[in-house]
Amino acid sequence: MPDLSAAFQAMQRRDYGAAHALLGDPLTAPGTYAVPSEWWRIRALICNAAGEVADAASAFEAGLAVLDREDGAASARLHASYGGFLINQERWWDAVEVFGHASHAARRSGDTLTRLSVAYNLAWAHLLTGEVNRAATAVEREVLAVGRRGSRSGR
Repeated sequence: MPDLSAAFQAMQRRDYGAAHALLGDPLTAPGTYAVPSEWWRIRALICNAAGEVADAASAFEAGLAVLDREDGAASARLHASYGGFLINQERWWDAVEVFGHASHAARRSGDTLTRLSVAYNLAWAHLLTGEVNRAATAVEREVLAVGRRGSRSGR
């Protein structure tokens, strides 16, 4: 089974050859991992960091194709990473749409940290499209929702 953590760490060291090697062959490795969409997400991040933009886009698309729609946390992570990639490609409207999917998945998963991170990134995408009011609303809505839930649970 590929070691995604080691591959990610190699990417952070800018050792892209080692990162790709640690991931394994795209034709076989994703199927050996418990959450194949996570394998594709890490591959996309490595490709993007290495300047392999077309390969990164293909990896995100492959991840979306195998994504288990019932796994909200994996869906949120993949969509959030893809949204960041789209912002870097100056595809802001596409990023807004993808971050919307990430937000829905994060809410479904109950992952508060991802939910707030996605809200920030969705707001950033709205700002880049010139939609300042929608940016403020996106963040405010999520922060208030998380705060209300935390208040009810006594945290």
